[in-house]
Parts: sequence; structure tokens; C-alpha cells
Amino acid sequence: MTESKDFNTELELHDNLRRQLNTMVGVSLKSGEKLSGNVKSVGKHFLLLSELSGHEFYDGLVRIADISAVEKKVRDS
Repeated sequence: MTESKDFNTELELHDNLRRQLNTMVGVSLKSGEKLSGNVKSVGKHFLLLSELSGHEFYDGLVRIADISAVEKKVRDS
């Protein structure tokens, strides 16, 4: 299966991120750092996250090339 409701393995990372506009995601960076926030904007090279977890009054600009994984809660337990 190449597609779920939220992710499509046939698309580039920035296109998958665009599908997440105005939703909360977690990103793992190649450095090992993890950030979680609301996807506000996705450009060709950068992702803008707002309401960063643990830093609710901060936004973060993340270089898409530095992202190694994206996660999103898609079902309740």
C-alpha cells in the first residue's frame, strides 16, 4: 500500500507535509532532535511549525532536507 489517509509514499516529503497543513506533526531531524508542532506553511526548502510542543509561544522554521522522519497521530488507542 503506497497511500494512507495522511501519507503517500509516492510523493516527495514536502508534498506529504503540505497534506498536513493545519495539523500537528512530529518531525525527527537527522541530528537526532525531535520537534512537534502545527504545520503552518510548507515551502520548497522549509517547513514552518507553530505552537511547538514545550514552547507554545514559539514557531520553528525547519529545513526540509534535515528531516529524516515525520509522524502524526492517526488513530486513538
